[in-house]
Amino acid sequence: MLNSNFCILIRSFSKKEIKDFGKFLRQQHARKTIPLSIFEYIRRYAPGFDDPRLDKERAYNQIFPGELYNYRKITDALSDLFLLANQFLLQEKVKTTSWLQQQLLLDIYREKKLQPWVNKTLELLEQQLATDQEDEGLHRKFYYRQLFYDQQLYFNRGGSKVRISSDFLTDGLANLEAFRMFWQLQYYLELEMRRNILNEKADLPKLKALLDEVGQLSHATYPIHHIYRQLFLLMREENDDYDSLIKMMAKEKDRIAPIEQQVMQIYLLNYISRLIRRGQVKYSELAFHIYRSGLASGVLLIDGKLTVTRFMNILDSAIKIGNMPFARQVLALGDEYLDASHREDCLEMGQAMIDFADNELDRAVARIEGNKYDSMDLRIRSRWLLVCLYYDLNAFDKLINHLRAFEVLLRRDQILSEANKKATRNFIRLTRKLYLREAPKDELKTLIQETKPIVNQRWLIKKLGTYRHFSKN
Repeated sequence: MLNSNFCILIRSFSKKEIKDFGKFLRQQHARKTIPLSIFEYIRRYAPGFDDPRLDKERAYNQIFPGELYNYRKITDALSDLFLLANQFLLQEKVKTTSWLQQQLLLDIYREKKLQPWVNKTLELLEQQLATDQEDEGLHRKFYYRQLFYDQQLYFNRGGSKVRISSDFLTDGLANLEAFRMFWQLQYYLELEMRRNILNEKADLPKLKALLDEVGQLSHATYPIHHIYRQLFLLMREENDDYDSLIKMMAKEKDRIAPIEQQVMQIYLLNYISRLIRRGQVKYSELAFHIYRSGLASGVLLIDGKLTVTRFMNILDSAIKIGNMPFARQVLALGDEYLDASHREDCLEMGQAMIDFADNELDRAVARIEGNKYDSMDLRIRSRWLLVCLYYDLNAFDKLINHLRAFEVLLRRDQILSEANKKATRNFIRLTRKLYLREAPKDELKTLIQETKPIVNQRWLIKKLGTYRHFSKN
């Protein structure tokens, strides 16, 4: 009982909340005699609720003297208490939050088609927007500040300021379905992006229906919906028409708020980075130019900082197209734009990448060999780089052991997505073929070119230039 959900929850209750919860049970759920009896016993041990006498069997013998211990009886009652405690908290929140009461009433009146009452409730909500100082964050800002003011563009009102009024709120609610599609698309995009970075299964209910709904919206009125739809299809690999997306974004640039342009660029970069990691190096120059402009405009910064992944991707794109001056400039920016918690590791890894590009192989190995980075991104990048370094240095004993250890890491890892694991496993397999000379040169070249997904494809192809001279001895 000490570790039951109910006891964990009630430990967070104030003295007044415990008292009010008792009244709530007695007044509204008086017939639930077993949960009531257990609650009256538990409340004796407030506020910590950690007394040994809260052991289930011990408590049961005190509450139901003379009865044979019934595990199911007390467990079911604790589950009921947990659900009732949640109901109590929700009821108290609605009771003390006036705007939330009006929001719920508004939804009820709309469902019942009581339009005069809808209009009256809208007027009350408008008044509260100007006077209510309660910090209700997500709901209040989402439904009103953002939907009816910051995002006025999606009402097809251009960029002009619109005074919040009852008429405007009514207009906004009439377009609520379009807003729902917009936010749902953004939410799905975020889930899809995480699915490709982490080993997460994105739960995307009614996905096809949403995409069909957005596809039927007017391009002229809702351009941003169609751009996000196209981005989502790219991320899902259900569409590879990247050029049309770029043209659409350029065409609608003046109609899209700057903050939305930033979000779109970040999604684009994540998509392009994924293609590059999988061997499609033709996108490196495009990524480089987007990264460079994004750094200059501040688009790529989150709270004034660069994430580990974004910093490494910018550096990698500059190296891949051979722009070493910019790569060194990015590395220098790390002192300012990287969070202190991972700054040293990022700069060390970045310098090793530059050393490798400059053919300073021993120096690169010395920087990263044996390091255990906290960031999974750095851990995987360092492993990739060490494969290349050991091969180029003819350190084949180290290479063999490293490839085996790399495979074990991938097998045990619970963070990387399956797509990233597959791309890395393909890289390991083909590196091993290079080392063991398992296939004729032309056959191996075709295999490398046609294998997807794969990381470091360009390096593998480059190594074929000396393939005939390679020897294990």
